[in-house]
Amino acid sequence: MNNIGFIIPTYPPHYNFLNFLNSLNDINFDIILILSFKSDYNELLQYNYKKIYKTIVLENYLTISDINLFINKQIIITFKKYFALNLLKNDYTYCATIDSEIEFVNTKNIFEKFEKYCSNKKIISSLINTNDYRHELIKNINTNSAIFFENTKYYENLKEVTKNFNFYFWFSDIPIYNMSYITDFFYFIGFNNLNNFCDKLNWYIFDYIPYVYFIILFKDYKIVNIKDYGLTREWSLESMPFKTYKNVINNINYKPLWLIQNTYDENKEDIDIANDIILIYHRNDGRYNFVND
Repeated sequence: MNNIGFIIPTYPPHYNFLNFLNSLNDINFDIILILSFKSDYNELLQYNYKKIYKTIVLENYLTISDINLFINKQIIITFKKYFALNLLKNDYTYCATIDSEIEFVNTKNIFEKFEKYCSNKKIISSLINTNDYRHELIKNINTNSAIFFENTKYYENLKEVTKNFNFYFWFSDIPIYNMSYITDFFYFIGFNNLNNFCDKLNWYIFDYIPYVYFIILFKDYKIVNIKDYGLTREWSLESMPFKTYKNVINNINYKPLWLIQNTYDENKEDIDIANDIILIYHRNDGRYNFVND
């Protein structure tokens, strides 16, 4: 059994992005595709992708009306990731939750890289300027993602360590879950009561952010503010340009594990990128990358 799982929620309009499956050989990790309906599974088979993946189909566990409710409420992506993590909690040492618009570029030593990431216990973030035009969006994401901590004795502590939820770290790196934490995490956020849990979910709750809040509070993880190291970017590391990538390595002594496609393509001969980047992401994104602000 492999110790690493990549959990990928997807649906028919994005099946064309799964062509990366045909380029993978002799991998020592599992790919788990999360689908909504049995009809989605049947449509996936028509693509004739190399069958190196596993599937979880929500309709095998839930009613169609419930699944449609999650879709209409725009919470289906986070729900799929959480459902898979809960289902697989005893099967892997580490799992990553990613989108289908990716491509693996280096499949060597992934377990060691995930283990180093988790043992570092660092969350690379940026303290967002309240005058930045994206601040309202970021604050909505962060405060909504903290809903599971409200009305607990930990909420004020969480506000303090996140500077009132102004640290932003979404997609700074691959969202990696230490599966030994999953049972406690899901118990804390009330995932076992699906009706109450899904009533709380909304579009602004991004799956990895509540988990990071949990591991900051209970598993000794620390938020690292890139601005303390001279990086003035008003965003996370998501879609960072090459200059920011190298500054993170040189100034923070941290090596990210993924890059946006254009940054990777233009700099793939760089020794750090060649050795450390596992995959590229946002293949469906028209942006070149965020400005290095």
